[in-house]
Amino acid sequence: MTRSTAATSCDISQLTYGIEHEVILSPSLNCPSKVFQSEQVPMAYCALPTMTMAWSPGSKVIDTCQSLPNYTAIATFTSGSFNPYIDIAGIFLGCIEGNTGFKAVIALCDLKMTIEDVTQHNAPFFHLPETYHVIMS
Repeated sequence: MTRSTAATSCDISQLTYGIEHEVILSPSLNCPSKVFQSEQVPMAYCALPTMTMAWSPGSKVIDTCQSLPNYTAIATFTSGSFNPYIDIAGIFLGCIEGNTGFKAVIALCDLKMTIEDVTQHNAPFFHLPETYHVIMS
């Protein structure tokens, strides 16, 4: 299988509908403890493989924030590959002024999608902004 070298963009109209109508991407078989399992959002709205082991980290979101297109699939890769029990995936929506973080659509286990500020201030819950990468497949 050939890996893409381009960022994965997402379906803007379907994502907007999902946020406005508080769509919950469930039930998830992987969510018994209601912890993370956020990969459903980019899988549902972006052209990504459904097996997260096929994902790899691209450029760091915070380093390319100003040039990164909105509606790009992103994730943390704390151990070099995506682990649904510790990593978080979402869809990039743009930089926060001052390049202190960014906005992303994230849905944690069996919860509705929300637009979150990924900054140093909420790092314990959503990880540090520096740990997010563009998802490559």
